[in-house]
Amino acid sequence: MARSGTAFGPSSKAPGVKPARHARPGAASAAFPRARRRRRGRARPIVILGGPGAEVLRTRSGPVPSVTDAIRGLIADLTATMRRARGVGLAAPQIGVPLRVLVADAGGGPIALVNPRLRRRWGVQVGPEGCLSIPGAVYQIRRALGVVVEARSANGRRALVRATGFLARILQHEIDHLNGVLLPDRLPARRRARGPRHARARLAPAKARTVFRGGA
Repeated sequence: MARSGTAFGPSSKAPGVKPARHARPGAASAAFPRARRRRRGRARPIVILGGPGAEVLRTRSGPVPSVTDAIRGLIADLTATMRRARGVGLAAPQIGVPLRVLVADAGGGPIALVNPRLRRRWGVQVGPEGCLSIPGAVYQIRRALGVVVEARSANGRRALVRATGFLARILQHEIDHLNGVLLPDRLPARRRARGPRHARARLAPAKARTVFRGGA
């Protein structure tokens, strides 16, 4: 998901995420438990709608059987690519990898989700969204205000993420990518014909709470 100076303001910053009380000691010192070894990813080219390899953006990504070193390397590359592009979220298909992996950063540090699934949603927020695979375009998109997402962390542990505001918007955007859904698909037919528009908007601040259950 793109970070647009016209669309996303200081209210996008998210507070830190507290681990659950029943998490194992040392399991979660920040938003998510860290991988055993710190990895330095390499930024990869982002697939652009209408460009070479763009068919991956319209394909439902496959599940990840297990969180291996190769998947952690993919997470590191996604994070490096997102940072270089100054984005706030990125899904694996956007770098040409049709796997259900995403990274997001609403201001509290990057998190990674493997095989994320939306378990619950509530409320409504309407605001501008950009996409790194559709450069320069900003769309007014209706999203749930809050979501609960089940996934695996970079260490392979099961996690339930409860997010609201900007972080909830990012997670919904990136999960759409994993399902082959792009921003124009979220517009009513009459607005789709008009194309994107640029707008200023004040978004709800992001909040999240992460609960870890069990081991890998």
